[in-house]
Amino acid sequence: MLKIISTVITLALFTGACANEQIVRATVAGAGHAGDVETAAETKAASPEAQAGDTLAQLERAWRLGREQGMPVMVVLRSDSCDRCALLQRYMNDRALKAQLEARFVVLDIDVGMAIVDSQGETTEEQLPAIVLVDTRQDFAEILQTDQLVTFLPSADQPLYDWMENILDYSAQTLAFY
Repeated sequence: MLKIISTVITLALFTGACANEQIVRATVAGAGHAGDVETAAETKAASPEAQAGDTLAQLERAWRLGREQGMPVMVVLRSDSCDRCALLQRYMNDRALKAQLEARFVVLDIDVGMAIVDSQGETTEEQLPAIVLVDTRQDFAEILQTDQLVTFLPSADQPLYDWMENILDYSAQTLAFY
């Protein structure tokens, strides 16, 4: 039950970021592969969609690149105030892991903004980082309306590098058709 609630909260963060246009940066660089981490200013200067603050346009752009290249989109949900998110970003820039990601995914990095405290005193930051895999074979409109996105949330005591390796293993089996 807890995992289902966590997934719902994560999807709410994802759709909230899209609806509220809270993207700070996206690492959709070059030919649709994960690029080095960029600052918000560099991304805004590089992308007309980011200048408009349009998260939905960034997601659609990543989806189009993935569809053209036959790759799924890996949406990384994070917050600048989240320590584990910063650690995950460092891992994702590790040469070996970065090479795997570039070969298999279009990576879209979304800052969901400031942490929100719910009625029970828990923050949305406790649900971060999170990774959502988007199947680019689906129509974009279907993706936005579904509640069946493949979402990964690390447990509090799970090492992030192991978590990322598990995601890669799972996606290799589930998304083997790419």
